[in-house]
Amino acid sequence: MKSFLQLTIILGMVYCAMGVDYVITGRDMEFFKRCEKEDDEGNIALDEVFQANLDISYADDGEKYLANGNVTFKIPIPDGAIVKAHAEVYKWQRGEWIRTMFSLRRDNLCQAMFSPFEIWYAAVKSIPEEERICPPKSDTVYHLVNTSFQGEIPDLLIPDLAGTYKVVAHLTLAEHVMCMSAVADVWRA
Repeated sequence: MKSFLQLTIILGMVYCAMGVDYVITGRDMEFFKRCEKEDDEGNIALDEVFQANLDISYADDGEKYLANGNVTFKIPIPDGAIVKAHAEVYKWQRGEWIRTMFSLRRDNLCQAMFSPFEIWYAAVKSIPEEERICPPKSDTVYHLVNTSFQGEIPDLLIPDLAGTYKVVAHLTLAEHVMCMSAVADVWRA
């Protein structure tokens, strides 16, 4: 029994040591866009909710995009409204988008929005503390300064994740449901 336990611990350590680091980079300068008709389950268009005045350019490394400017929230949300998010991830394989095992659901997005443990934190950490209002009020402005459209996933125990992915996200803002999508490339770091 002792030998079995030792073997299990050693195999567990080897398995964990085999984690792979991945880099996620937005595919184009528009990163988040309105969903395609077949994906859209929303009742309000992205451009009716947000107005983006962003200058998006390549960083010095030539790999990641940097956004500078502001995003203005345009619709009123009642005080105390719960903001929800649900996202599905698809991988481009054999000429079509195939649903993956990855998805995300936040039943209270405001609690998670600025958490350093969320995958999007690299994109929102540059927003000044005083602007971190959630749920946003009408005319709330989020200023982005050198905000990167590149994220990292360290020590993932999936050996072959590289490829092109599409995220389809639905945000529920009180009675409004908005759909947005993004395409990103994932590769080993």
